Order: sequence, then C-alpha cells, then structure tokens
Amino acid sequence: MEQINKKIGRVAVVLVGAGHGNRLGISNKASIDLSGKPALSWLMEVFYPLVDEIILVLSPDYISWGKEFAWRNEWFNINIVPGGVRRQDSVAKGLASIGNASWVIIHDIARPLVTQELVLAVLEAARETGAALAAVPVTDTIKVASDSFVESTLPRHLLWAAQTPQVFRFEIITEAYHHLGDGEFTDDALLVERLGYRVRICPGSPENIKITFPQDIDLARMIISRRRARV
Repeated sequence: MEQINKKIGRVAVVLVGAGHGNRLGISNKASIDLSGKPALSWLMEVFYPLVDEIILVLSPDYISWGKEFAWRNEWFNINIVPGGVRRQDSVAKGLASIGNASWVIIHDIARPLVTQELVLAVLEAARETGAALAAVPVTDTIKVASDSFVESTLPRHLLWAAQTPQVFRFEIITEAYHHLGDGEFTDDALLVERLGYRVRICPGSPENIKITFPQDIDLARMIISRRRARV
C-alpha cells in the first residue's frame, strides 16, 4: 500500500453489508460460509493489506458480531458502524465515519470474491476523472417493456453491468451524497453522474459475482475451487 499512497494519497474502503438478505434467506451476508471461511474473511484478505482505513457497515443487529470477529482476527484498522434502512443510507453512514482519505472505495460485501488486481485496476482508472467502477459487458439482449409488451430493444454493444468496487475522490463522493435527494439508489456512480462528473469504466470480472440467491453461494464455492486448482 505504501507505493499506492505515494502516488494517490490515503485510501479508505467502505464495505457495505447492512441489507437483510431476504432473497438469500441469510440476514448477515458477511457471515456466509464460503469454502470454510466467512465471506468477510475473503474480503479482508483483499482489502486489509491494501488500504489505510476500513469502514465496515453492518446491520445494527450484527455490530457485536462484527466487533468480535474483527477482534478475533486482529483487524485493527477497521471501524464498524450500523447501517441504515436503504443502501444509500448505509453508504452515507460509512462515508461519515472516514477519518482521513483522498480516495474512497465502495464495495458490497455481497461480492466477496473480488481480487486485489481488480481493486487496483479500478483505482488506477479513477485517477483520470476522479471516479471509476468495475463493470462487465452485457451479453443478453435487453428489452424495454411496458405492460408486458416490448417498447424497444437496447443496443447491446453500449450496455455494461455495473459491479463494485467503485472508486471516487473523497470530495466527489461526499458531494454526491450531500445532494442525494429522494428516491432509492443501488449504484453510487449514478449519484456522481448526476452531478456531471465522468465515470470511467474498468473491465470487471465474471468471477466478481454478487451473492443474492441461494444458488449464488454454490457458484461462489465453485469459483473458489477453480481458483485453488489454478494455484
């Protein structure tokens, strides 16, 4: 991390995992067992040696779990805060808890298989405009529909599926959240786009899956098995 600091300054990460996981049937995604380790452990292996400050946003019901887990693993540069009702409320609380940073990485705990290589690539991409996100090209044909009838077909070559990590200059993302407004937003880059900032796309990874449904856990374990076989 020292080399990164010399180039771009202090980096903080906000790990967002305060959702209830209703579709998954598991209320604390950070504790999901993935091949013998909780999801949070996989993420900390990536971020703990890489960044200066870690903000872990959990449901208020799991703050004690998070603190005990961090203490047991001797994670000392981690600040655990209770999340809000909506994802943007949780991110806002995480941002407010950052002590000192030039750059902020926002990453969903539901994507526990992110790699250091991808995090570093998105950080590098953000240096040009102050904002970048990981994304993968859409492979399906996307239809816009109304009342079960197709209204239009979107040009697939222009479409990307957004992932996290998403990286922003601290002042840009805090400005975006200051102008949050009404509505519910599941993507931090959208808030930055609305202010007129250009957001760079960095090619993501098909292995950087989001665990939303029970079958996603099985897929994550398969990906881990393949990675271990490649070592």
